[in-house]
Amino acid sequence: MPVRSDDRWFTPAAGSGLRLGDGHLRLVDEVTLVDGGGEHGKGYVHGHRRIDPDDWYFSCHFHRDPVMPGSLGVEAVLQGLQALVIESGLADGMGPVRFAVPRDVPMGWKYRGQILREDREMTFDAHIKEVRRTDGRLTVVADASVWKPGLRIYELTDIAVDVVPDESAEEDQ
Repeated sequence: MPVRSDDRWFTPAAGSGLRLGDGHLRLVDEVTLVDGGGEHGKGYVHGHRRIDPDDWYFSCHFHRDPVMPGSLGVEAVLQGLQALVIESGLADGMGPVRFAVPRDVPMGWKYRGQILREDREMTFDAHIKEVRRTDGRLTVVADASVWKPGLRIYELTDIAVDVVPDESAEEDQ
């Protein structure tokens, strides 16, 4: 399903307020979500981004050696997980919430390459390992890979996203 071109992902969802990062952080062109899929049978996310040689980050990252910052590849995977949470309704009924980085899930990250201007695309896949609800919080944990054409360039273990109460929404009431 389209992401970057569909503004619904970047405006607060009714009931929860969840949304993806906007502006320069529109990092995912499209996602495929498979409920109950993946290596662990708990969900699967496949994402895609077309690489434009004029993308904003190439002029900012590494003088004379332009590459996509690795953190943006990780952020794209996080946005894929966030899209899964929004689309599947995992946070329905939690009230006003926001996405957060879990503090109690250590993530592993191995690099094996970079996205260059001449790469045509970046893809990722995430296999959901765990969905847990504790103390008014939802945590989704996955193992993921980020690819450029013909090569897996990142391996992410225990990449996770939290959904937590949005205290600022409560203060506005």
